[in-house]
Formats: sequence, structure tokens, C-alpha cells
Amino acid sequence: MSNNRKYHVNETYFDVIDSEVKSYWLGFLYADGYIRERVNGNSLEMKLSQLDIGHLELLKKCIESSHPIKLGVSKTKGKNGKEHFSHMATLSMYSNSLVESIKKQGVHSRKTFTIDKPNIKEEYYRHFIRGFFDGDGCCYLRDNKVANYSFACASPNLKQFIIEELNKNSIHTNCYNPLTIEIGRYHSVVKLYHYFYDDSTIYLKRKKDKGDQFIEYFNYKKNLGVYCFQDDFVHIEREWSEEDINIVKSYVNKIPLSYLSFSILPHKSINQINRLCKKLNIKNDKRMSRKSYEEYFVSNNIQPYS
Repeated sequence: MSNNRKYHVNETYFDVIDSEVKSYWLGFLYADGYIRERVNGNSLEMKLSQLDIGHLELLKKCIESSHPIKLGVSKTKGKNGKEHFSHMATLSMYSNSLVESIKKQGVHSRKTFTIDKPNIKEEYYRHFIRGFFDGDGCCYLRDNKVANYSFACASPNLKQFIIEELNKNSIHTNCYNPLTIEIGRYHSVVKLYHYFYDDSTIYLKRKKDKGDQFIEYFNYKKNLGVYCFQDDFVHIEREWSEEDINIVKSYVNKIPLSYLSFSILPHKSINQINRLCKKLNIKNDKRMSRKSYEEYFVSNNIQPYS
């Protein structure tokens, strides 16, 4: 415990990351925690919206802290010069030993662009990432239907770690700018939801609630038989692999190339194939009726679209 006469905290809590809850809080601190180093003592701090004050209370309970949560108003100025005020809750835990312990786990001053991947067991990765998401992530729900998950992450090393871990679990990610990771495909959103919450005991409820709404909508559409919600749905891929390009080239003047979208390249749309042909200056004069097309694919042992 801390030697501070007024308040106490479990200073060894983060010495060993050996549980779901500890890995979750480590991820949350990677996102929203910060260290203050002063001549008269150091502190580990976290500032959240007053809407999430219950989460700070939960952290206090887990880390056995008696430090008070202080309420205040933060003022920021937007690009247009307009001032914005936010009602915030701050937990400051004064303990040199606790600060040294969390530093060994990767949290340090001015960490935004330099923090690295956590040194924890792989079995705790998803709990760490869920904690990081709850601190610096967003679940956007449009019309209670379409969901999009995003992470704000300015550290290249940590960002790459998260992307690789999600991709390893068949969760497709997009990075439209250097500071964010986005998950928008229906099936990847569902997989991320289960990756986060299956058998999990700790999370930010308001973010999970949005995921719950999307899962309800997804299952409703799936039960109606809408194709893009089915397990066998093949998502249209924007990028062209060398193998796919060679397939297109191999069928020049054998079939109308747009037919590939209905057979060998179901993950490519007709417009994508046409744009590729224009870009590569591929000319194809082959004309074929639907019947001849089906006969061609049957005779060549290729399953035609029907």
C-alpha cells in the first residue's frame, strides 16, 4: 500500500498482468491514462467524461484506491476558435511506486506517439484491446442499424499491433488516415463484437449497448434472408491481387469478362472488372449468350452463376 498518510492504493496491482481485468485496465490506461511527475511526488491519473464516472469508481475498486474523484470543467478551443466546455471526472492516484510499476508495463509520459505494444501474454490481448477501445475508441450507430467501430491511435507500433491482432481473428480493418483504425464491414463488426464481449466481465457499458443494438439488427436481417447478412456472403474487394488480374487476362476473348463476376471472381463487381480492363488496356471482343456462357462453364467444370 501507499505510504501516503491520507489515501492508499494497491501499488503492486500492475506489477504482473495476469488476469482479464488487469489487462483491460492496462489497455484503458494506454488510451486515457497519464503520468504526472513532480518534485514532490508522482501520480497516475485518468480523466473521463462525468458520464463515465462509474467506470472510474470501478477502477478505484479494482486497484483498491481511496483517492477521491474530482469533478471539473475542461475548456478547449475548436478550429473555428469557438470554445467548448466538457464536464470531466478525474482520478489522481499519488504513488511513486505505482507510477514506476505502470511504467514497466509501457505507460510513460508523452506516450501518444511513442507507446509500444504491451508485454503481456497473448491470451490477454483481446482484453487489452477492449480496454484501449473503451478509452480511445468509438462505436458509431446510424439509425440504430449500421455500426462502425473505430480506434484513435497515433503510435505506429501500437497501431500495427492492434491491426495484426484483429486481422488474425478475421476482422477486416481500414486505415483511412494515420491516426485511426476502422472496422465497418457488417461481418467484421459482428466478429469484433464477439471478440470484445464473449465471456468478458469488464467493459464500458454504453459502448457495448450500441454493439448490442447492431447485433439485434444484424440477426433480424439475417433471419429475413438478406444476402449480405448471411454467413456465405462474399464481400467485394477493392484491391486487385496479381492472381485475380491473371485470371482476367486468361479469359480474354474466351468469354465476356463481366461474366467472371458471376463465377470465378464473385468478390469483384462488374464495374470493377470493367475499370481494370480500361486501366490495363485489356480489350475483349467476345460475345456470348447466357446459354452459351452456361455451357462453357459446365464443359470446363466451372460452376456458373445462377
